[in-house]
Amino acid sequence: MHVIRSMARLAAVLAIGAVLACTSEAGQPDTDSDTAVLATMGADDITVADFEEGIAVELAKAEFRYRTERHRMLLVATEQTVGQRMLEAEAEKRGTTVQQLVNEVTAGHGPTSDDVEAWYAQNQARLGGRSYEELAPQIEQMLLAQAQTRVLQGFFRELEAEYDVEYLVPPLDIEFANAGAPTLGPRNAPVTIVEFSDFQCPFCKQFKQTLERAREEYGDQLRVVFRQFPLSNHPQAFRAAEASLCAHESGKFWELHDLMFDEQDQLLEADLVNKAERVGLDGDAFRACLASGRMGDIVRADLREGNRLGLTGTPQIFVNGLAAGSGAVPYEALTDMIDRALRFADSD
Repeated sequence: MHVIRSMARLAAVLAIGAVLACTSEAGQPDTDSDTAVLATMGADDITVADFEEGIAVELAKAEFRYRTERHRMLLVATEQTVGQRMLEAEAEKRGTTVQQLVNEVTAGHGPTSDDVEAWYAQNQARLGGRSYEELAPQIEQMLLAQAQTRVLQGFFRELEAEYDVEYLVPPLDIEFANAGAPTLGPRNAPVTIVEFSDFQCPFCKQFKQTLERAREEYGDQLRVVFRQFPLSNHPQAFRAAEASLCAHESGKFWELHDLMFDEQDQLLEADLVNKAERVGLDGDAFRACLASGRMGDIVRADLREGNRLGLTGTPQIFVNGLAAGSGAVPYEALTDMIDRALRFADSD
């Protein structure tokens, strides 16, 4: 069962934490302290402060990965355990088995042949040239699993009210340096999506459509924050990032954002000025902003934060602090995280 696997992973993480806690209680060095003595050489002590500066970024990445993965496991394991227990209780009440109840709830929700063909057509570019005939059975099984999961999640929402379920896992306590970054949606939205992106990245362009679809579905429940992470192998990306922030300064970030992604093959400086004028910006003022280099400092600050978080590619998406993965996250994966965040936000 998924619950058993998740709980096993959770136990492993908690065991690591228990070992660290036990070590501290036994009088061993507290490695979080700069004065902790980690080794001696004759009369000399070697402390965390002697080397921490050199590995500060890697230490921060490791801590961030541990905290976010542990929190993700807690959320998933909590939700799956509650789901399993609700199914067991409901099956007993109806005088049936859990499997029979699941079959009854999910019956008739499989994909059609048109759904399978549509998925193949939309994703053909990343399927390595394999034929529809070869992949159709696998696609059908994948879509069937997704459809059944969505139906079961809806059923769980009904059962949560009936069995008086309240989720109490606190939100992830991770702060992003988002002050001044371009945003969409209300500040008090229950779900915040932070996207680290690159205007020259084709997967970022693809994810733009996914995010637009999510915003249409969830409306004011979402707040989107855009952060800059231009990759070194995309020569126009850094300048495009600066251009977007010049537009942001004049209240036209999202207009230029959309146009740059729509015309991603035209991001030379002359192209950027042309686009800025097309979205209603003053060309001379825009050129002056780019020439000043002011926005480069903001881009570099975003890059530093991205590096601190361990980013290696774009787009990198965080949903209420939890990493949704790097790359063009599929719509179903994104909405699964949004739905989970909303469920736990409702219980705060």
